[in-house]
Amino acid sequence: FEAGGEGGLVTLPCGGGKSTLALELRRRTGFGLLGDDTVWIDPALRLRAFPLRWGFRPEADLSDVPPALVRPFHRKLHGAKRLVDVRFFQDRVIDAVPLTRLYVGERGGGPASVEPLRPARAFAALVAPLILGVGLAQMTESTLRLAAAGSLAKTAARRARRAWEAASRAECFRLRMGERPEDARAALVSAFRHVTRKEELHLGPAVAEVRQPELAAGRPGDAIG
Repeated sequence: FEAGGEGGLVTLPCGGGKSTLALELRRRTGFGLLGDDTVWIDPALRLRAFPLRWGFRPEADLSDVPPALVRPFHRKLHGAKRLVDVRFFQDRVIDAVPLTRLYVGERGGGPASVEPLRPARAFAALVAPLILGVGLAQMTESTLRLAAAGSLAKTAARRARRAWEAASRAECFRLRMGERPEDARAALVSAFRHVTRKEELHLGPAVAEVRQPELAAGRPGDAIG
C-alpha cells in the first residue's frame, strides 16, 4: 500500500487476511494500493503494482461492492470463494512507490498492534514468498523441472540479495492482526501518525479513529506473493 508517498509491504500467509485488510483500507482510508496478493520489488527497492482480483470467503461482507463485480470461484481443495474484480479498486492503484516499511503480519488473538522488528527477523519472513516463490504458481512449476536447477539457483540468489536489501533498508515491524479487520487497519494508520500534517490529509477519514497512542515504538521478475 501507499500513504503519504511511502510504500508499505505486509506479508501474511495464505488465508491470513490480505484481501480483507486491503478491502478495509479501501473502505476506510485514502491509502493507495498496489496489490493484495502479489507485488513486484524492482532493483531500486520500489514496490510496483501487480493488481489481481481479491478473493474472499463466502461469509465476507461485500455489501458495498457492486454485484456485477463479484463472481463465485469454486476450488477443489480449499472451498468456495468470491472474487472481486479489479475495477472495484482500480482508482486506488498506485503504479510505483519506494518501499520504506515492511510489516510481518501475524494472525492470532489479542489486540492489533504494530511493533518494531529486527531486520534479520523480517528477512526470515521473506524467505518463503520472495526467495523460494511459495505462492507463485510460475515458480512452483519451474521447480518441477530439474533442468532448470541452475537458473533457479541464480534467481534465488538474486532474490535473496533483494530481500536482504529490503529488510535492511526499510523500517521493519511486526503487525499483529487482532480479532477484526478494522483493528489491523487502525494499527496501520496509527503507525503513520508521525507524518506531516499535509500527508495526514491523504490518509482519509480513518485517521481520526486512531489518535490514541498504539505504536510501541533486479530486475523485473522479483515478486512476492
